[in-house]
Amino acid sequence: MTLRIGNAPCSWGVEFADDARNPTWESVLKDCADAGYKGIELGPVGFMPEDPAILGDALAEHDLELIGGVVFRAFHDPAAWDDVMDGAARTCKALAAHGAQHLVLIDSISPRRAPTAGRALEAEQMDQTEWTALCDRIATVARMGTEDYGLTVGMHAHAAGFIDFEPELERLLDEVDEAVLKICFDTGHHSYAGYDPVAFMKRHINRISYMHFKDINPEVKADVIARRTGFYDACGQGIFCNLGQGDVDFPAVRQVLLDADFEGWCTVEQDCDPTLDPDPVGDARANREYLDSIGFGYGALSMAKLKRGMFGGGEGSQIGPAHRLGAQADGNFVLAAGALDVDAEKGRAYARSLGVPEDRAYADWQEMLAGERPREDRVDLVTVATPNSTHFDITKAFLEAGFNVLCEKPMTMTVEQGEEIVKIAAASGKICAVNYCYSAYPMVREMRQMVKTGQIGKVRLIVANFSHGHHGDAADADNPRVRWRYDPAMAGVSGQFADCGIHAMHMASFIAVDEVRSLSADFASTISSRTLEDDAMVNFRMEGGTVGRLWTSSVAIGRQHGFDIQVFGETGGLRWASEQPNQVYFTSVGGRTQIMEKGEGGLSDEAARLSRVAIAHPEGFPLAVANIYVDLAAAIKGETRNALPLAGDGVRSMAAVYAAVASSKQDGAWVDARPPMFR
Repeated sequence: MTLRIGNAPCSWGVEFADDARNPTWESVLKDCADAGYKGIELGPVGFMPEDPAILGDALAEHDLELIGGVVFRAFHDPAAWDDVMDGAARTCKALAAHGAQHLVLIDSISPRRAPTAGRALEAEQMDQTEWTALCDRIATVARMGTEDYGLTVGMHAHAAGFIDFEPELERLLDEVDEAVLKICFDTGHHSYAGYDPVAFMKRHINRISYMHFKDINPEVKADVIARRTGFYDACGQGIFCNLGQGDVDFPAVRQVLLDADFEGWCTVEQDCDPTLDPDPVGDARANREYLDSIGFGYGALSMAKLKRGMFGGGEGSQIGPAHRLGAQADGNFVLAAGALDVDAEKGRAYARSLGVPEDRAYADWQEMLAGERPREDRVDLVTVATPNSTHFDITKAFLEAGFNVLCEKPMTMTVEQGEEIVKIAAASGKICAVNYCYSAYPMVREMRQMVKTGQIGKVRLIVANFSHGHHGDAADADNPRVRWRYDPAMAGVSGQFADCGIHAMHMASFIAVDEVRSLSADFASTISSRTLEDDAMVNFRMEGGTVGRLWTSSVAIGRQHGFDIQVFGETGGLRWASEQPNQVYFTSVGGRTQIMEKGEGGLSDEAARLSRVAIAHPEGFPLAVANIYVDLAAAIKGETRNALPLAGDGVRSMAAVYAAVASSKQDGAWVDARPPMFR
């Protein structure tokens, strides 16, 4: 995702081209560039030179790109149609001459609506004939901009016009073809109208083509609405304030854009009265710096990709492709460094084939640590996808060196190591995440939300199984890609339970929003050459009283890595399976079973934001891994992601593994499954 932040002449008080109070257009370009922006809007047509040669040279002199332009005319007035078309045609011509993209349409202030700005319930409405004519005029200009000039046309709701309040804008969007008319969304005007900008963005993000960033002072807003103050007088009273100082939640705005992979320009607008001695350059700088502080990138010019390093996952690896696809899926990360294979030259060659620069294709993790630590462009995240026995040393070293880490499970070989990682991560201030990626399927997130909101009542019972038959052939037991999983020196104290079963146990805790307290286990090595178990049954009980049943196996021939989980509460039950990841089955007490589909309406925000593909199209394992990377990118940039599996989840899982091993050796005795630090 790339966002580019520009500014507009209205931030210098320029509302009308012929206003004698306007600063010069040359000074506005210079000030905009001096404030650190790389793009600017045209302003009202006629303010800047309409001769492309003159304006083109000036834009080049200040290294500015023309973003778009606004037609702020009386679309509501049939007598003003010639004026509307004149302004529209001249604006389109100017934008096309400079390769600008965005044509913005605004119905200008009407005396009939001016007294009711911010008063949606009192505002005069057009009759059907007037409304139809208004829509036709807007559609005519939109088609001209789209079809004749190749522009992207967006409708901008504006205080005191006839397209002001949310229902009016949505009605217009329903009646004018999306192919010719999209949305230029202004955060400040939406708040002025009395609506939630973030909620509207979430509903209509697919139609928003361009953004205006404007903040609004809630105290001034309340006063001018109460007094029925005119729009320009309200500007003179400072209704539009610096970004971050008003009632618009810009971090949430940013997140909506990020989740939608929004591309292109967003323009800062801070309408002001030029007679009141404003400080437009200072405000422009302050707004740029604020956007930078919440993660839009320095100068708010771009959302640069985060740099990722990787250990393991070399050619032929099982998990490596999932990480590469997942990390790249949303454009948040670029693979910048790696030590991908135990064979150094093979690993280097494979890294180079994936686009890793020669000097960042490392022999091993120690070389990578030494190479990356002093770099100004060091990687932002390292992925640890090596055999289990190496996880602790690598994770510890990189956390201590100030790197964020995503570690494959199990996070460590021992509980003590896990507790040390938790403490190191806390002390370093860096993220240590664990790839419990099944928890990142959208419909799993929906189950968790349903439990949290009490839709099935208190959880009584969880039944899970995670079984496959891919290690069921005794003749294949010596395959090195299989053998290490059952070798204590490489895998640790547990085979199948630590490899697959722990996913199911983590999922139980994740969905129930509860932790495992104790367990009883029965392990079996059904292939005699194996030291560690390839089949396990585990009963467990959770802190809140929930009972759990879990089966995991690698010798269940005929099963294709199937993972399913059922959650039974006081008033309903839920069922999900990885082989049908789009669906959750929900049954309420005394009710019929419902199938909830990923992508349908009415799901939680958490499920919706992690759904990329339209309803009826499955999202598989790599996109579940991608969702872990989505949340990681957000967390690295300072946002809260409460569902991201972290080091605490990793040590709890390792404690459960050791408890299960101990229980199995004691003929299924019940054992405390909590790590000492969490007892």
